[in-house]
Amino acid sequence: MFGECLGVWLLNEWMKMGEPAPLQIVELGPGKGTLLNDILRTMSKLRPNVLEKLSLHLVEVSPDMRNMQKDMLCGNLESSADNDNTISKYGAKIHWHDSLRSVPKQFSLFLAHEFFDALPIHKFVKTQEGWRELLIDVDVDSEESKLRYILSKKETPSCVLVGKFVTSSQIEICPQAGIILNQISERLVEFGGLALIADYGSMNQQDSFRAFRKHKQVHPLDLPGSADLTADVDFKYLSTQISGDCSWFGPITQSHFLHSSGIVTRCEQLLKGGEDEKSIVAAYQTLTHPDKMGERFKFVSLFPSTMEPIHKVDPPVGFTGPEEPEIADTKFDDTKTSANKTIVT
Repeated sequence: MFGECLGVWLLNEWMKMGEPAPLQIVELGPGKGTLLNDILRTMSKLRPNVLEKLSLHLVEVSPDMRNMQKDMLCGNLESSADNDNTISKYGAKIHWHDSLRSVPKQFSLFLAHEFFDALPIHKFVKTQEGWRELLIDVDVDSEESKLRYILSKKETPSCVLVGKFVTSSQIEICPQAGIILNQISERLVEFGGLALIADYGSMNQQDSFRAFRKHKQVHPLDLPGSADLTADVDFKYLSTQISGDCSWFGPITQSHFLHSSGIVTRCEQLLKGGEDEKSIVAAYQTLTHPDKMGERFKFVSLFPSTMEPIHKVDPPVGFTGPEEPEIADTKFDDTKTSANKTIVT
């Protein structure tokens, strides 16, 4: 349901822009390719002719992940391992890239789902002497020589990243995220397209660096290399890094985005089609409930400023400005137990 809602949203906004072609989807950090597969399947059902003018560009550095993506997107097709001759099961060519730099510069739909939260951060602490960077050192006094945090004795070169008007005593900054988003925004301005970003984060600078191993939170410095490291995306910082000719929308919550994109209708369709009721309701709750992913996950969209006249009349679905609209989401009534689910507003 998540990927289908994103597919519908991308199609709708592309059609609103006049359906320019050729079209390329660029995904940063596509994981196993599951999300892109769901998006393409949705497009193939709603607008199959789109696939004839579509190419896929996956920014992925891991050879193992590339193989997983190829298996997901190509299925049983005997597709060439050649980067320029791989065809997806939907007919669109797939190209892999080590970085955004090698992605062709043309009209693009950029997608970044849980990408920016995995990029490296700098942590800073405000002291009486000014800002100091939090660094990682080896505790030579411990028997196992464990890693530990230490404060830099003096300002490091990275301290120039700290803005003059920061009010908190600890902040995290991801300069790489700012650079990548700036590159995307400049491409949108020059060549057209849009970007959709979905990630954990907020508009507040905060201490969020953490690690997860086997679905449990652990200390980030314990057993390095054995856990997933993450830090919430600072959307306020990212909003300052885009081109001046690019429009920023959001962040809005995942719950609001998915409800605006028709997840309730999709739930009804699946249940009427005989899908397992418990799994559908559980998935809906996981995606939209405030105590799960509904509030913590945020969405942001970017468009060239040339779209402003259209967006004044018809803004991007779910986005009506820099802040989330104060309207009630349409909810799926999961209190019923019969297969005939009802929707309430």
